Amino acid sequence: MSKRTFLVCCDYGTGGIWFLVDAESKKQIDTLHPKFCAFETTPDWLSESDKTEYCLMAEKAGHHWDIDNTEWVRKFK
Repeated sequence: MSKRTFLVCCDYGTGGIWFLVDAESKKQIDTLHPKFCAFETTPDWLSESDKTEYCLMAEKAGHHWDIDNTEWVRKFK
């Protein structure tokens, strides 16, 4: 199975951190951390322009990771 890029939110209660993860499936990402929520499709409440903005901000901040290198997950503990 090939990887694709997922938009992911780490919900910490009063807000969240948006980032991108290359993985084979949503489930692969969701199991890494209980606060991770990966999106297969754009949620109804998120406009396409907002999604694009979140993706660009994540790329600019260097928050685009590969599922096989889970060293980045420690940032969320």
